Amino acid sequence: MIQFESVSKIYHMGEEEIKAVDKISFTIPDETFTVILGPSGSGKSTTLNLLGGMDTATSGKIFLDGKQITGLRPKELERYRRNQIGFVFQFYNLIPQLTAKENVGITAKMIDNPLNVDDVIKGVGLERRKNLFPSNLSGGELQRIAIARALVKRPRILLCDEPTGALDSETGKKILKLLKETAKENKISLIIVTHNSNLEKIADQVIHLKDGKVLSCVMNQHPMAIDEVNW
Repeated sequence: MIQFESVSKIYHMGEEEIKAVDKISFTIPDETFTVILGPSGSGKSTTLNLLGGMDTATSGKIFLDGKQITGLRPKELERYRRNQIGFVFQFYNLIPQLTAKENVGITAKMIDNPLNVDDVIKGVGLERRKNLFPSNLSGGELQRIAIARALVKRPRILLCDEPTGALDSETGKKILKLLKETAKENKISLIIVTHNSNLEKIADQVIHLKDGKVLSCVMNQHPMAIDEVNW
């Protein structure tokens, strides 16, 4: 279970104080698909970065299974990011000089007990493309490799920042299906931040943010299948 308790993040630009998130509180049950929804500047990415240990809160507390993440020492935070969290971003962040398999493999080498690289690549449907370089892959294939790179770590939580934002709608649907099915099969908590309101129809839980505040946090009693949504 993930818990945010009155978490704020304040940035200072000269004398100006910017509250990226302002005393936000919510709970995300284990093994759920949660969408954090809001317009640009609502605090979505900041919330994701705080949960992923890529940024630190100005105030408030963040817990994973009752263990406080806020206040971890740098080395502890590094282990948390490495062992608990998988990241998928909008623009893939693959290393262009490495093949698809090598991009996944370099992450596997950093982990004590990774999944088998070939098995993970097969799981995202790219076993016949694994020896190609990123320049020879389509946008959808690049995102699949980015997902494989995150999954090879055996993460407890998979954090996705606009993972379909750079894709056409049909490819985006396939990526969302892959994320949902893979998270469910591997008992991973899947969290996607987006401005696309269609995603709230398919999620187990939806958190609405605006101007750095939580407007609502609602469990979806009847999530729609991805193919049922008019994209």
